[in-house]
Amino acid sequence: MWPELRELFVRDLGKLIAALEAYPDDAAVWRVRGDIVNPAGTLALHLIGNLSQFVGADLGGAAFVRDRASEFARRDVPRADLIAGLREVSARVVSALDGLDAARLDEVECTAVAGFPGRHDGPVLPDSPVRAPELAPGAGGLPPADALTRAGSGRLRG
Repeated sequence: MWPELRELFVRDLGKLIAALEAYPDDAAVWRVRGDIVNPAGTLALHLIGNLSQFVGADLGGAAFVRDRASEFARRDVPRADLIAGLREVSARVVSALDGLDAARLDEVECTAVAGFPGRHDGPVLPDSPVRAPELAPGAGGLPPADALTRAGSGRLRG
């Protein structure tokens, strides 16, 4: 039902997996330097939790219990496990979007997450050997701002 969003998520999660695979070893995924406080592994865990919660559970109805604090506290997850988690969340997103009825969007109430700070600034994957292209709307990784509006008439609240 949502082929454009489905393709966007699958494509970009695939790019993230490729970026993680390009790190030289597991330790590099957890390295922080200078002003970077969230290494690539943390960002991968956070994305897995975020998509599992807001797309898989809130939109798709899949059971999920989120432990947001551990997304930022853990530093012991092997790269292979991060990649497996990203592949699993990609499948959850596909399942949720494939089963999503546009009429349901007006009924969705996103789960409130304690401590959610708002928008994120800064690099997506610090110290990755793979560099992201310029992220202009509609090119290189971000959809046009009105992609959800065009894809469906509903809105998300939360």
